[in-house]
Amino acid sequence: MTDARADFVGFGAPNWEGAAARHFGIDPLLMENRFADYTAANDPVLINGVERIGTTYFLPAFTGSGIVDAATAPVAAHSPTTYASALGLPDWLSTQDQEAATAVVNADFPTGNAIDPSYGPSGSLSLFVAGSRGDDVLAGLGGDDTIVGGPGKDIMSGASGADVFVFNGIAESGSSPSGSDAILDFDHLDGDKIDLSAIDARADMLGKQDFTFVQGTKFLAPGQVVSWMEGNTTWIAANTDWDASPEFMIRLDGRHVIAADDLILDASPGWILLAPVAQIGSLL
Repeated sequence: MTDARADFVGFGAPNWEGAAARHFGIDPLLMENRFADYTAANDPVLINGVERIGTTYFLPAFTGSGIVDAATAPVAAHSPTTYASALGLPDWLSTQDQEAATAVVNADFPTGNAIDPSYGPSGSLSLFVAGSRGDDVLAGLGGDDTIVGGPGKDIMSGASGADVFVFNGIAESGSSPSGSDAILDFDHLDGDKIDLSAIDARADMLGKQDFTFVQGTKFLAPGQVVSWMEGNTTWIAANTDWDASPEFMIRLDGRHVIAADDLILDASPGWILLAPVAQIGSLL
């Protein structure tokens, strides 16, 4: 029944999904991959005890425009101007419909212009994308995005910009090709990175251990990452024990010669792997 319904996209409503699911008598966990939020990092609703399900696209903090100052920027972050400025309007709308929609939003502002030129241009901002506990399709914009798929079999793309695809545990991607997460548009030249630094590379040792990237297709010891190509697909695999099978695999569309520079394997001082909501503003 759930799969027969349309997906839901919310703007400035980071705690709406759980309440809506319960209102309609649906288990919120069954709706994980049906909800997507676009929320400014300094939206005041985020401090109200957010019960988040689904995917959240955190936009950079809205810092003000000609009609707001720093004190009122969080209020503006909850208004349509944030999303009109950051995301633009769908390209499937006609020019006439886009103009009409913009006029409605503009009418709420004393200047008559809701589009903040300092917050954009649309489609170029850097996002922090946090996936759900289910199978997600996650897409960045034209900025330097951070994409965290989380549990489930996720399909990720970063678009242009230097994007970071973050994996916080071996359970966040499968140990076989059929269950692995996929990155559709990894681009070394753009500066894309795959971040495995939060994962403990050695299950047989005390304390957190970092992975080591080795050339070739076979593991020589625990705690290693290898990569190889099959046809038009590139695989990245990691192991945490002494057997020959990987505990973690990632599929990259296309042929890529993966090197250590394409991976983040150690948590450098000051690097935040997966910030709580209160810290996401500092990331962006």
